[in-house]
Amino acid sequence: MQSVIINKDKQITLPAELMEDMGLEVGSELIFSKKNGEYVLVSLVISVLKEMKEIMKGEAEKVGWYDDDDVADYIMELRKTQS
Repeated sequence: MQSVIINKDKQITLPAELMEDMGLEVGSELIFSKKNGEYVLVSLVISVLKEMKEIMKGEAEKVGWYDDDDVADYIMELRKTQS
């Protein structure tokens, strides 16, 4: 666990190690999420991806995709039709 200090402009500086661990760079968007009474800092990109994963749950199976190979095969076929 790492701590940060809020400066007089109500800003915080994230430690480099935390930035690296979270895959963040200057300009990355973050959101604060409240879970079980505690606030959690989350990368907006990761949050959206998790939400999309939940929304899309089960959709691949509906079109017959059961693993990465099925998706790769579809992409290869799609590329052939667009050449």
